[in-house]
Amino acid sequence: MIYVPKAVDAAEAERIGLVSYVVEPEQLATRTRELALAFAAAPPYSARLSKRMVLDGMTRSYREHVMAQEYASLANRFAANHDIEEGVAAFREKRSADFKGTAGQRSWSDL
Repeated sequence: MIYVPKAVDAAEAERIGLVSYVVEPEQLATRTRELALAFAAAPPYSARLSKRMVLDGMTRSYREHVMAQEYASLANRFAANHDIEEGVAAFREKRSADFKGTAGQRSWSDL
């Protein structure tokens, strides 16, 4: 695709994995809303760390990035462990999770 540029239509982009899925134009607003709601329902602190890791991966060596991922995992467990526990409980109880992000953040005195 880089060396021999040619137009790629939506079906081909989906087939080769360039896009996750294709929707008809009349379904675009509905699907966009569904995605926005799904993103908003994600655990906020974890989602923020995930976004940071994607961007971080472009500027660090592999070794540095793996270390940063480990830090992010530990930070998430400390700052938002309640969201991890809530996600597991919601899955087991077959209900939607109610994530709090850092609003329920523990402090050092809680340890």
